[in-house]
Amino acid sequence: ASALFYKVKGNAALSGKRSFLVNAGNITRLQVGPFVSRAAANAACSRLQQSGQACFPVKVN
Repeated sequence: ASALFYKVKGNAALSGKRSFLVNAGNITRLQVGPFVSRAAANAACSRLQQSGQACFPVKVN
């Protein structure tokens, strides 16, 4: 997950965002943010998906 952040952090959609590594069973998820709104997170995901990267927004409390 750390290596993935270094791969995608140059994408303008992630400019100024922090990475968070989250254990999820047998895998570690990369979460990036925070975003000011759900719409902003969706827009960032769309830009990442256009470059071939899987992405889905999650709400973190």
